[in-house]
Amino acid sequence: MGLSKSLYVNGIQCPKLMWLSKHRKGDERVFEPNASLEAIFERGNEVGELACELFAGGERIKWENSTFDEKIAQTSELIKKGTRYIYEATFSFKGALIMVDILEILPSGELVINEVKSSTINPSRPRPNEAYLNDIAFQYFVLTSLGYNVKNVNLICLNSDYIRGDELDIHQLFYIHNLTQNAKEQFNSIKENVEHFEKILEQKDEPKCNIGIQCGKPHECEAKNYCWGQAGTLVEGSVFDIALLGGKQKFNRQTLFELFHNNIKTIDEIKNFDKIPPYFLTQIKARQQKLRIVDKNAIREFFIYS
Repeated sequence: MGLSKSLYVNGIQCPKLMWLSKHRKGDERVFEPNASLEAIFERGNEVGELACELFAGGERIKWENSTFDEKIAQTSELIKKGTRYIYEATFSFKGALIMVDILEILPSGELVINEVKSSTINPSRPRPNEAYLNDIAFQYFVLTSLGYNVKNVNLICLNSDYIRGDELDIHQLFYIHNLTQNAKEQFNSIKENVEHFEKILEQKDEPKCNIGIQCGKPHECEAKNYCWGQAGTLVEGSVFDIALLGGKQKFNRQTLFELFHNNIKTIDEIKNFDKIPPYFLTQIKARQQKLRIVDKNAIREFFIYS
């Protein structure tokens, strides 16, 4: 199988991350062991099991000791025999592979995609992570391309407003966010992306990509240290040692990347301060002039009003 939904999501963030995830997976020089990430995966599995209780009585596709072709065949058989809910339903369209967390088959024959995430969402202001939007839109693309009629595409997250009482209320624990329209709107762009990504994955050598905002958006890249090491950022007094202060975090990061890509890699190399945010200047001055700058009034106000 060529392009899984996780590879697709990685490709949207960074083509190099996608290529590395395909060809260097398991290489600790690229993907260092990450205990916190493993804990997130474990939590995700637990939340996924709880979410299945919202759609009880379904059948699970056998994961261990079976190939993807066998999983796809098993999914097809369950649909044919009228199974209402299938957990980890597996499909492939021209090498694009998906496993739907919870697939619902309606009496009409229409399908409902339910993607489960262990993150929280505020029902009054639902703002799904960009990676989640790409994930479920990719699933919609594959199923629709296979000829299935997909009625709804849902993102299921933990309800941030839920407060547990004596008993766990599974229906209050989760919030189901309908993202069907978003999935439909992305269909044509996904088709183009899939063709482009498949060509990248066929390359023998890893693609060349500059470090940038994508290294931390929509999430911290698992191969960041590998790429940043290649780029030469891990030096004493790097521009990336400047603390990101203020509310405009994205703007701040972009400023640092612009410096770096203009071959200004250390704080000591900064000479033109015209485009430097004011709250960076104090840090730069302290470094370049080897000064210790203490704003006593600011410290005093912090303790008074905090």
